[in-house]
Amino acid sequence: MSHHFDVVIIGFGPTGATLANLLGLTGVRTLLLDRAKGSCALPRAVHFDGEVMRVFQTIGVSDRIAKCAIVNAGMRFVNKDTEALLLDWSRPQEIGEHGWYPSYRFHQPDLERELHNNLIKFPSVEIRTGCEAQVIREEKEAVHVHYEELDSKNHVVVSGKFVVGCEGTHSLTRKLIGEAQETPIEDYGYNQPWLVVDVILHREKPELSDYTIQYCHSESPVTSARGPGLRRRWEFALTEQGRDQPIDEPFIWEQLSPWLDPEEAILERFAVYEFHSSIALNWRKDRLFVAGDAAHQTPPFLGQGMCAGIRDAANLAWKLALSLKGNTNPSVLDSYEQERIDHVRSYITTAIDLGQLINRNNNTDLYEKLNAPDGKMKSIAPTLGKGLAIQENTHVGSICPQPTLTRVGDHPTFLDDHCGYAPNLLIDSKGAEELSDEQSAVLNRYESAGLCVVNSDSEPHVAALLKQLQLNALLTRPDRYILASSTNSSELQTMLDQVPLVMPAYP
Repeated sequence: MSHHFDVVIIGFGPTGATLANLLGLTGVRTLLLDRAKGSCALPRAVHFDGEVMRVFQTIGVSDRIAKCAIVNAGMRFVNKDTEALLLDWSRPQEIGEHGWYPSYRFHQPDLERELHNNLIKFPSVEIRTGCEAQVIREEKEAVHVHYEELDSKNHVVVSGKFVVGCEGTHSLTRKLIGEAQETPIEDYGYNQPWLVVDVILHREKPELSDYTIQYCHSESPVTSARGPGLRRRWEFALTEQGRDQPIDEPFIWEQLSPWLDPEEAILERFAVYEFHSSIALNWRKDRLFVAGDAAHQTPPFLGQGMCAGIRDAANLAWKLALSLKGNTNPSVLDSYEQERIDHVRSYITTAIDLGQLINRNNNTDLYEKLNAPDGKMKSIAPTLGKGLAIQENTHVGSICPQPTLTRVGDHPTFLDDHCGYAPNLLIDSKGAEELSDEQSAVLNRYESAGLCVVNSDSEPHVAALLKQLQLNALLTRPDRYILASSTNSSELQTMLDQVPLVMPAYP
């Protein structure tokens, strides 16, 4: 049994499992620890978006996950008393810019099964379950994790060059990172207990909407959502009176009675959750990092809780891999917290705005906040916080759309599949012509070292993308976010200067 690793991940939920898969792609020696013996068999998160599906595509599980998920119709906010429509957030039913549908609903045990099973193909990744991390001790060159094997009560010490805490809201790693701070958590004040009920219908019930319906009410709002197959979820805000009475099956069926009778479904699960809204102010301390719920919590009204954790993993994995493979630029790891905090804050504050609508039963003053002047909400797409990027424009820090390549093989291929888990540079004929001999030689060296270069002359969808963005070139990171863009020869040189930031070592 090995005791020394490059990265030790504590927590085997979707965030930790995604991080381990991405590190596995790079060959990083990774240990996954979790106190549970297996995946949770009960539903929890129920939504992810097209950007997250693109991460699953990188990992190699997107097609399997698509088979057990459904395309999400969207969300409607209605007055609980009158059912008058307050806000419409319909989601497109066509393939979006990422090459996938913009929104999916899923059953979390299905997702975790695919993420966990996929790790088998990575010899560099080891999984130890039934193991509880109890002490984390950081030294200059490594971090030591002391854990207990819960069955045998044996105590084991392992070391990693980095440790990432993905162990949820009661994170030991976060406590260590924040222990020197007076106020380690930024709390946005939305804290409310909700009863979450998951059921499986015996048969289809067409009168239940394909949309998620938010029944807005100042005292007792309710959420009703469809899942894959015959699965349905209801969420009930608990009143002061409701918090004090026992939560048992008769109480559950009383809450469900406007929509369901007991003979129409079986209760799969019910539990009370406290919805929170907070961000840890530090996500890194030297060799320690946090991700997912260990770093932030959001109310579920935007469907972005798990998505935010997956984005954390996607942002961090390639940076850890680069640091382990010779890229010693300190800004690479420093940028993780810098980029992610502002990004996730945008989702949390928007979710709080939706929570205010749900809890007060009117849309006064909220349409402007939600960018919905006509009562129709559009999904937000915030840019990354200031991190690695040097340029400041509308493209840098946003995720790059994924075109289909039609001439690189016998069949059409997604850009991400062609380039793999690597940075890429898209360039048109004008940009290529502006390269000096010296710049061309530098670009060739980068390409030999792993940079994926695609010229739009041979790929019409790439040409269309660059034309749409009014660029002659753009550089994206392994997590598909745009690091640099170019409209002229000066910006092209700036772009080339930034390529070493996303390469394992200076070629």
